[in-house]
Amino acid sequence: VAGLVDTQGYPITYLDQTTATIVGEPRTGSIVNAINSDTYSVDASAVGLGKIKLATITYKQVPENVAKVMDDTAENFGLLNMVGLWIPLGLLIGGVIIALIGLILVLRKKKPAPAV
Repeated sequence: VAGLVDTQGYPITYLDQTTATIVGEPRTGSIVNAINSDTYSVDASAVGLGKIKLATITYKQVPENVAKVMDDTAENFGLLNMVGLWIPLGLLIGGVIIALIGLILVLRKKKPAPAV
């Protein structure tokens, strides 16, 4: 660039912008797919060049990987359902049975001790 001195420093700002779309499975909270787009540029306004775009990189998961994550998520949903519903329900039923047994034992009349 004409008019610039090699020995003088000029401020140049590096810019990075990321745009992401994240797709999640609402029942388990698993991230199923992520589409990212990163744009890299420099702001060289101080030397009269303005904003210079260096690169744009877009990446996402392949459909096979999305299908595998969905399968894993479906399996994990079964485990979450067991932990969130069936185990507490089993413990509740067990607690009620133990409480009933204890109540029966407390209310049962004791036989008088035989006289000696």
